[in-house]
Amino acid sequence: MTAALNTPISDNTPRQPPLWSQLIPYLGMAAIAILVWLPFSFKTTGLLEELGATEMMDSGAQLFFITPYTSDLGQVRSRPLQWFPTAVAHALDPNSYVIYNIFIMLFTVGKMVAVYWLILKFLPGKRLLAFVTGVLFVLYPADTGLFSIRIIHGHFSVMAYLFAVYFLIRLWEAQGSKRWLALAGMVVAMAFTVWQYQIALAACFVTPIVLLYFTRPNKRFFITAGAWYGTLALLLAYSLWAAWQSTTSSYEGALLPEGISLQFIGQMVYALVVGYGRQVSGWAGAFNKLDYLAYYGVYVLVGMVIVAVVGWWLIRQRRETEAASVSWQRYTLLWLGGVAFFAVGVATFIPIPSRQLQEFRIYLLALLGSAWVLALSLYFISRLARQYANVLFVVLTLPFAGLALVNAMQQQQYYTNYSLEQQSIVQQVIAQLPAYKPGTQIVLLDEAGLLDDLYVYYYGIYWRTALRYSYSDSSLNAYYCPPEGGTSTLSAACTLEPTDVQVSNYEPWSLAITTPVDSTVSYRNAMLFRTTADRQVHLLTAQEARTAYNIEGYDPQPLIVQADPPYRAATLFSCQPALSCYRPAPPVSALDLDLTGDIGSGWREAEPKQDRTGVFRWSTKPVTTIELNLNIDRDLQLEFHVLAWMVDDTTMDDLKLLVNEDALPLTVTRDESGGRLYSTVIPRDTLAKQGAATAIVLTLDHISPVPDAPANVRLGFALDGLHIRPAN
Repeated sequence: MTAALNTPISDNTPRQPPLWSQLIPYLGMAAIAILVWLPFSFKTTGLLEELGATEMMDSGAQLFFITPYTSDLGQVRSRPLQWFPTAVAHALDPNSYVIYNIFIMLFTVGKMVAVYWLILKFLPGKRLLAFVTGVLFVLYPADTGLFSIRIIHGHFSVMAYLFAVYFLIRLWEAQGSKRWLALAGMVVAMAFTVWQYQIALAACFVTPIVLLYFTRPNKRFFITAGAWYGTLALLLAYSLWAAWQSTTSSYEGALLPEGISLQFIGQMVYALVVGYGRQVSGWAGAFNKLDYLAYYGVYVLVGMVIVAVVGWWLIRQRRETEAASVSWQRYTLLWLGGVAFFAVGVATFIPIPSRQLQEFRIYLLALLGSAWVLALSLYFISRLARQYANVLFVVLTLPFAGLALVNAMQQQQYYTNYSLEQQSIVQQVIAQLPAYKPGTQIVLLDEAGLLDDLYVYYYGIYWRTALRYSYSDSSLNAYYCPPEGGTSTLSAACTLEPTDVQVSNYEPWSLAITTPVDSTVSYRNAMLFRTTADRQVHLLTAQEARTAYNIEGYDPQPLIVQADPPYRAATLFSCQPALSCYRPAPPVSALDLDLTGDIGSGWREAEPKQDRTGVFRWSTKPVTTIELNLNIDRDLQLEFHVLAWMVDDTTMDDLKLLVNEDALPLTVTRDESGGRLYSTVIPRDTLAKQGAATAIVLTLDHISPVPDAPANVRLGFALDGLHIRPAN
């Protein structure tokens, strides 16, 4: 007799439950997706690429199907449907990003539904296991791009691939006209995978193997697999043809290394090992975010209740829906398949050096393997309870669902906060400049570094784009002047001359940011805005500009038209003012600072250490800030480690620390590697002065140019760790 993991049902042919009963799992999936958006609304604005795409569509560009001759998007010509969801969202609502958010939510539901259907193909009747797997898949805390609308095409592509696999199985098992419907569904779904974003490209090459779970190689198997590979070949043929139609490199081609070496193969293996490790450590990361329960505890509880209620309902329906027993060999095969699928899911990114060790978007598809392995492992454990096995399965699932929801809420808040920062800057400009005369040019002097960040208009590159969209004026010229020592990777440059501003800015042409464009802006046509440390954007008066910069000929008043604000000022923004909806991180008394995220101003993006044990970030301004919520009524011990520095030792000896504007003494020790460990105690009285966040300010006398680098590349020191603990 074949061993099985559940007791065979002795009933006759299972009765089909009523339609409303079958809808319960789908309602649960939809409720989970809505819950993740509920605290943040649907008015999160675009952050990066979608801003540029929106500007082009606003000006009448056709992005529905990218051809090799679309010059502005030449690098992504091998993805003709990349901007399809963006184009549809803009067509449905050109005055906000509401549809973008709704689409991401629908894609989240779609991914759950596709997984649910697929699991039921492999394990008929196991609706509880299928539901849990679908929920864990979209919430699994390993990828940091789970809800970012800037990769809306990636979410759509993953969903499309999952449905393509489902239609492949249907094509194999269906008869008559249903086979043609399944074939049509498979072709359309594959097009929206391969032609939109190649995240599932590697998976597409091995997908027909899943048919061997259902059948041996026979004529029907080869016909079905042939239909899959024939469709794939036709889709790739166009992509390859498109890639050859231009002298410019494709986006994918520009990212790939020039050659393959043993060292490169070792890097790929290492990245894969790190990726597998992330599937475990991601849960530890989610656990470390439990402080966010102060904000989202009710939502997390509701999500766990939804999972529990749907689970309870499915357990009640078990005798009507669960099929005959499944052998342990098949369960083992499926578990191992989940382990292997993770590698397949990340295979497209592993050869790309700049993607290998990322946690943003590269796991979106691979998480299916992770969620399936976890769900099936919990299912195996629950079988020990025999009579109450399914009840135990739900109980074991709930802590993971809760942790995943905490992580999901934090991720949503992370992107929402950036959206609010962007909205706040534009709101303040519109409030002071509701309308302007033709020919007016806006110059932002970002002295506080509000835009000196990847997710705040991409270091200012999309600043002009944001204003053009907000004012519905594709002819508006706007320029960005970074702070002194601004981010060196994509810095612009400005020089305030006596009669004009000399500006060097990058052009935001989709993903193809090449060389900056030099411009001269006369003060007679200029509106000068300046940012301040308290996140304000101020329109300079003629007197203020003359006093601060010793310039002549500047007077903004004649350029201001007294009229109603632009229409989009009423449709685009989440809150008035935007930062009233901003939520800082919950207060903490102990932390190890995550250097990969947003930590404050004046820092480059995180870079991996040479030994791959962590990351570090270079300071790019003499004054750098770290913002934390340390609103705790006790003394705290602060330690931070400096890995290297570009300035001389004497300058590092004079490094100054301010916390909430209080100067604190630093103790310095040298380590064997040549780095420096700085430490101090933050008194509770200093912490009591916290405003929206505790401001940790590190100040050097100057920063230094980097040898053999462009003149504007100047750095201070490399921070590779900051730790806070309660003081003894």
